[in-house]
Amino acid sequence: MEHSNISIKKLNLIKEPSIELINFLQNIFPGINKKKWDWEYKNSPAGEGIVWIAKVNNVITVHYAFIILSFIYKKHVIKVAKAEGSLANINILRKLPKEQRRLFKKTVNLAIEDLKREKIDFIYGFPNKQAIKSQISGGYELIKMPFNFSRAILNINPILEEKINNDKIYYKILIFVIKFIINITYKPYLKYRAKSTSNIEILSKNNKEEIQKFFNKWSRINTELISMNRSWDFYKWRYESNPYRKHVISGFFNNNNSLEGIIVCAIEDYKHYKRAHIMEISYLNKNALSSLVRWSLHWAHNAKVYSIDIWSEKENKNNILINSLLKNGFLTNTKNKKNMLIKVINKKIKINVLKW
Repeated sequence: MEHSNISIKKLNLIKEPSIELINFLQNIFPGINKKKWDWEYKNSPAGEGIVWIAKVNNVITVHYAFIILSFIYKKHVIKVAKAEGSLANINILRKLPKEQRRLFKKTVNLAIEDLKREKIDFIYGFPNKQAIKSQISGGYELIKMPFNFSRAILNINPILEEKINNDKIYYKILIFVIKFIINITYKPYLKYRAKSTSNIEILSKNNKEEIQKFFNKWSRINTELISMNRSWDFYKWRYESNPYRKHVISGFFNNNNSLEGIIVCAIEDYKHYKRAHIMEISYLNKNALSSLVRWSLHWAHNAKVYSIDIWSEKENKNNILINSLLKNGFLTNTKNKKNMLIKVINKKIKINVLKW
């Protein structure tokens, strides 16, 4: 593909997305449409996203985009860009002359320079394997981020069907034995731990001030952590308006009607069943945490999902969250790591001391 016409540009979000762009992004976001793209890149309360594309002979070949978010770090509000939507058409890039094949890297470099001009404090993302090399050469640092995965299994049948798909008699016996043990031990325990309470209410715009007060307290307790700057506007965008999943945003109020914890749960269809996720959980004390976890089990039973899970960071303070999850019947795998790329622009922020 000699003498290719190559162009790299920042998109004007007022005019985008084009039908061509939506079709291109179907490769990483199946089912994406204009509404979902607008929600992703235009509607964040922290500001419009930043999107760069590269074309070869007027055909979109690279898409590199950021969602703009507001974070809290050491009591200060900082501006953060999350890389979300890295995609390159490898088939087109391979046909380019050697000196032009690094089109993805060039797009990354231009986008980073743009973020510097926008006074972004740092960039982060969870890349696919193909993007890691180009982004590291563009100045990102690769971090192996440890995390816990916890799951309560309300109905073992879908998992057994997926894991043990065999009609041989000894497999059938094994499945019968597993179901029997779980049905007389584990399932009753989950049902016992599940608990509804009048102290937990669905949150809405009417709770805007209470949510702000709650996170002011939470931030003072967790000054060493870097976290999203949550507010009702953030929850409305991230969860209530989310076009991909339906979410329930709930809060725990103490007897003095003061908000002491927030939990966000979601349900998604998985094959022929439904599964649930705890998207986030924040709390000021153990009582609020325990009540929220037990309520999530009650909610999951009523929603008739086969499981409810949560991904959480490695804790530094006595494993309070993991201990609560284990006590309430969640099975936990602590030996997990996820690739995360970080590019710090504000030199006052040190990567090696960041705690998520």
